[in-house]
Amino acid sequence: MGEVDDKAGMPLSQLVGHMLYFFLSRPNGDVRDPARKALMPILPDTLGTVAFLKTASMLTVPYGPHEGEALRNVIGAARQDSGSLRQFADLLEQFNFSTPMMASEIEGEQDLMAARDCGYVLFGAGGFFGDSEKAWDRTRRNISMACKVIRVHIGGRPTRHVPVKTGDSHSKDGEPKFEVDGLLATKTLDAIRDRTRALQAAKAELQAGDLQQLFEATLAKYLQCANNCLRCSGL
Repeated sequence: MGEVDDKAGMPLSQLVGHMLYFFLSRPNGDVRDPARKALMPILPDTLGTVAFLKTASMLTVPYGPHEGEALRNVIGAARQDSGSLRQFADLLEQFNFSTPMMASEIEGEQDLMAARDCGYVLFGAGGFFGDSEKAWDRTRRNISMACKVIRVHIGGRPTRHVPVKTGDSHSKDGEPKFEVDGLLATKTLDAIRDRTRALQAAKAELQAGDLQQLFEATLAKYLQCANNCLRCSGL
């Protein structure tokens, strides 16, 4: 979907991915019952939360009982996965996303208290309760168990666009994080960095109506593929 993002000038593929989950997984395209809304979370920080929220704010749900509703209306939780707890909460408020928040980087009791004070009601505390030595001994260091995809091949051939993760965090020298395949040629890395910065800026290359049409067409294409696979598998 990289070409779709380039055409939009925004990370539209991230919203397509979330809507595929909305229609094909637990939400089943219907969260009218408030008790079901929690089934539709978002993880918006891949290229920065601002870019995700900017893009989402321009889109509506294209099908089903929520057709025509602002996309933000079907979101039941927002997961903070990088950067500042307070900054994430402020961004959601700035873009009028009124949804429960989950703090997923809980390493110690002080993180629980800080998240609570920022209005978070959900906590990803796997590290705190299990795999974080630092939670029990502050002199120890955490061993990261994170694995990130850095190369994708389809039909035995590498995709044109490679996976990139920036998140909302910055490195020690103040530069935004930029996680990508480090074995790529310098010229290629520079081009990827420039493209990533453009998508992070999320300056729409299309009018709102045209962006919605591109979103709907892309989503329909992948929904059809998924439904065909389900039929073939007998599910």
